[in-house]
Amino acid sequence: MARLLELEPTVHQALARELAANLQQWNLNLWELTRRYEAWLYESLATVLASLSRSEEQFFTAILEDARRAFARIVESFQRRLSERVGRVLGIQLSKPAYETAIEPPPPPQIFIGNVFTHHLDLLWFLIPMTVFGGLIKQHLQKKLPDAVEKSLARLATQWAETLNHGIERIADESQSVMTAEIATLEALLLRPLSEISDINDLLATTQELQGNVLHQQSLGI
Repeated sequence: MARLLELEPTVHQALARELAANLQQWNLNLWELTRRYEAWLYESLATVLASLSRSEEQFFTAILEDARRAFARIVESFQRRLSERVGRVLGIQLSKPAYETAIEPPPPPQIFIGNVFTHHLDLLWFLIPMTVFGGLIKQHLQKKLPDAVEKSLARLATQWAETLNHGIERIADESQSVMTAEIATLEALLLRPLSEISDINDLLATTQELQGNVLHQQSLGI
């Protein structure tokens, strides 16, 4: 999802300004500063990514809606051709099962923080005077920010791509189920003795019942 990754510079710049202002006020030892930074980074990324998800949700759902309409046209075309051929051969009109599928919203974002220090340097906070090393430590925290932003956006983009793929596959499977039910209904109808059906209304009612049974069995995985 390149659309999300393109927003990385904007997100990073906004958070970098906020972090710089916070670091000027955080006069803490190394352990406390690390925990404060981690909490701020998580909350900030969660807020930004949640806002992005809301603002970009229309783009996300539009892709699934396009897929739904495309498969709906395929199903409707199949139903129309099948109904026309059955009408010519048997002189009846098959009822069309309703084709409905839901559009799922995008997933909530997963936040990436990672380790602030490779070797857990913060555990040795009592050996590291911040009056001497505070400037270097704060520069290190600022350098960690771009990586956290990049990986969080990449994770969100991956989540969206996977959800879109699964959503399109689900729509395709549901479309195929409807068409398979049509064929199974017709096969079951042709196997019934004509003596069981008194008139054309009974025939149509039987067709609808068979279609409903087939779709119900498919939903149960039978």
